[in-house]
Amino acid sequence: MDTNSSNSRDPLTILNNVFDYPAFRSQQEEIINNVLAGRNTLAVLPTGAGKSLCFQIPALMFDGLTVVVSPLIALMKDQVDGLKKKGVLDVAYINSMLDQSTKERIYDQLKSKQSNLKMLYVAPETFVDTKLMRVLRSCNISLIAIDEVHCISVWGHNFRPDYLRLRRMIRELNHPAVPPVLGLTATATRTVEEDVQKQLGIKCDVFKASFDRKNLFLSVLNVNVNKNVNHRRSKEESIKKMLKRLEGPAIVYVNFTKTAEALAAYLAGAGFSASYYHGQIRNKETRMRVQNDFIRGRTRIVVATNAFGMGIDKENIRAIIHFELPKSIENYYQEIGRAGRDGKPAYCLLLYSDADEYKVRKLIQYNTPSRVQIEEVLRELTEASGKLMYVNVKRMANNLKLDEVPIRLILHHLERMGVIKAHFYTQVSVNRGIKDVDTTELLEIFSRVEDSGMRKIDKVVEYVEGRECKRKFILDYFGESYSGNCNACGICNPSLCFLDADTDIDIDIEAKTKPEEFVDETVIEDTEGIGKEASAESTQIAVAVLELVNNLAFRVGRTSLANILIGSKSKRIINQNLQESRYYGILKRYTAREVVGIIDQLIAKGFLVKRYDNSSNYPRPLLYLTERAANTLEERSAIELQLPVKNMQEVSEPKNPEVFDELKKWRRDIAAERNIPAYCVFHDSTLIGITNRLPKTEDELAEIKGIGRRKIEDYGEEILRIVCEN
Repeated sequence: MDTNSSNSRDPLTILNNVFDYPAFRSQQEEIINNVLAGRNTLAVLPTGAGKSLCFQIPALMFDGLTVVVSPLIALMKDQVDGLKKKGVLDVAYINSMLDQSTKERIYDQLKSKQSNLKMLYVAPETFVDTKLMRVLRSCNISLIAIDEVHCISVWGHNFRPDYLRLRRMIRELNHPAVPPVLGLTATATRTVEEDVQKQLGIKCDVFKASFDRKNLFLSVLNVNVNKNVNHRRSKEESIKKMLKRLEGPAIVYVNFTKTAEALAAYLAGAGFSASYYHGQIRNKETRMRVQNDFIRGRTRIVVATNAFGMGIDKENIRAIIHFELPKSIENYYQEIGRAGRDGKPAYCLLLYSDADEYKVRKLIQYNTPSRVQIEEVLRELTEASGKLMYVNVKRMANNLKLDEVPIRLILHHLERMGVIKAHFYTQVSVNRGIKDVDTTELLEIFSRVEDSGMRKIDKVVEYVEGRECKRKFILDYFGESYSGNCNACGICNPSLCFLDADTDIDIDIEAKTKPEEFVDETVIEDTEGIGKEASAESTQIAVAVLELVNNLAFRVGRTSLANILIGSKSKRIINQNLQESRYYGILKRYTAREVVGIIDQLIAKGFLVKRYDNSSNYPRPLLYLTERAANTLEERSAIELQLPVKNMQEVSEPKNPEVFDELKKWRRDIAAERNIPAYCVFHDSTLIGITNRLPKTEDELAEIKGIGRRKIEDYGEEILRIVCEN
């Protein structure tokens, strides 16, 4: 392509002729026009929304050079190769993997007045290369594009200390003037948006596309099991069932490299085409082979850490499965965003157990350096006081049993304090002031980072345990309002919980199914009219739980609270004289697991909140009353909970088997007629309640758990007829 003439074209022409797209997607054109007008811009576009075009098209229209900051070496190479295949030849990249002769050739090209170079991709750590900065300061730079810009914020996910250098870099590239900046990210909350601009030292026009991907079906499967059963084995069996029922390519995300390898081996042994990918695979050819085999369809399933996915250009991924709890809603949404880019339905499934929360919190604590670890970094640097030294971050991290990110953050703040100065990639000069550094400031920084990480996990746990629409939760998190029934998550549409034994649906991913066609809204479980008896009992139990939390002289977690309520005789409870409490044993008819379920409903409904005590080795979640709970206790207003069915009045075996059999036949016919699972009409527990109470009127029918106003309108007359005739 003749890029010299590109500045006479309009963006749509370049979109059509160079990139072969017929029209812009949401917000792309507005962002491009803002960039072309020379204004600082922050673009928040979901994964797969076409962020790259927002700087590539302006780059081809500007007279000068566009510097593209990209966090992954493999990603920048893929983008450069992709542009060259489209005929855009005036593009290059510089990173630590290039040999010096190749870098020198690019430097010469940048310095040449005849240079037509339109885009230069660089990694953020590249800006410690003083020669590169000297060359760039002499260039006419039209735009600085920063991909994955959320990495500059401590409050964002995937924080990268090297991004903190960008503010200084922007100020230094001021020839002939400070160039405009375009920051791009797929996931950013309002807090992160503001912090990005603060860290870059600029004000931006912010453009946000909708986060609502209507073709993604969201579901959470809680696999908490008996303590004597292996959680991981239970998850493996569940994921095997999922993958047998699903069709098409899938990515399974895990948090640990060993888990990736073990799960891939398990799936391969079960007959699936599966491989693994993680950042510790040292062989570059192996990583590329795994990636290419997946993209080209030779491998169906990749089990991977979050190192896999950036730049994966595969439109027909039909499922994203999270085998373990993600570390943030941002991580989760970015990863599921890789599914269904072709616009067809795709499944996003999250397997969750209580053990996951513990492990991911410990992971955050593990990567929070202690005073001793910080002092060890300082000691190593002090030995080179007054000299130039080579810093092997990976070795430091391994020796201290830390991740590389906290080591880099320590080095960044030491540079900010003026006691070290970074040079070419891994070299720093250490001045004698290193001996006087107080570790307190660094400890406070890491304390804030850890607290931010813990609060992000709070939101993930709230997502998996909550009973509100999953789509609404995610969109609310990113500041986008949503109301109504999405019919495309496991809460709004129970038929998506397709591991349930009663579920019998044909999952045809390739069909052009719209979310609203999955199930008739009228058969979704209605809890509005929960019945007067059940509502009164539910309120009584909820108030008792809240009063106990309020009256205890110390904070407890879910398990401890449940043990008090069921009347546990554990040594801890007896030693604290909790058996003297008037609430001790009031829920002894339930199991501890069932009471924890009741407590979780109070959390999901906003009556209780979990906060974490990080003072011990175990990050303990403790329960606190919310303002809503305080008001409810004062006003004694109703609280509706779904109480464990087997302990309700209508539990057990049906007292009238003939009626029960007739109701089951009727339910089966309704389910077949509507092409839905039988349990979406009524659960067995509800049919048992009808059988045992034999209601004669709609008012009596309303007293039975699981029968609300909508169910009575739809089925009340037929149910009463069956009861009357039998």
